[in-house]
Amino acid sequence: MTASPTSVRKRLLFRSWHRGTREADLILGSFAEANLGRFDEGRLDRYEALLECPDADLFDWITGRTPPPPDTTPT
Repeated sequence: MTASPTSVRKRLLFRSWHRGTREADLILGSFAEANLGRFDEGRLDRYEALLECPDADLFDWITGRTPPPPDTTPT
């Protein structure tokens, strides 16, 4: 049984605010609060995959220190 989009959003919001580093919490938590409500199931899945990435990698991609890996998700 799959979770409802509402419960998925709540779980992703919690994960966004509880990353392990304060910097990642602030960046991802703020982003999640502002955007998760508009995400369809496909975008929720992609955001959940992003949350699986280590904070150090995310921070490097966000700051432009290193380029993010190419998008391999079919459109």
